[in-house]
Amino acid sequence: MRLSTQLTLLAVLVSLALSTAVGRVLSADANRRAYAELRTLERDRDALQTNWRKLLLEEGMLSTPDRVKRIANEQLHLRSPVPADVHWVVQ
Repeated sequence: MRLSTQLTLLAVLVSLALSTAVGRVLSADANRRAYAELRTLERDRDALQTNWRKLLLEEGMLSTPDRVKRIANEQLHLRSPVPADVHWVVQ
C-alpha cells in the first residue's frame, strides 16, 4: 500500500473511533438524565398516591352517616319525617 492510502485509512479509522466515543458519551449522558427524570417522576407519583389515600380517608370521615345527619339537623334544620308526614304514592 502506498503511504497516502495508509494515512487516509488511518484518518478514517481515527475519526470513526472518535465519533463512536463521542456517541457513547452522549448516550451515557442521555441515559443518566432520563434516569434522573424517572426518579423525580416516581417520587412525584408516590407523593400523589399518598395524598390520594389521605383524601380518601378524609372523604370517608366527612361522609359518615352520623356526621351527615348531625349537619342536616344543626345547619339545615332538617329532621326525619314522622309517620303522619309520610304519604305513599301508588300508581
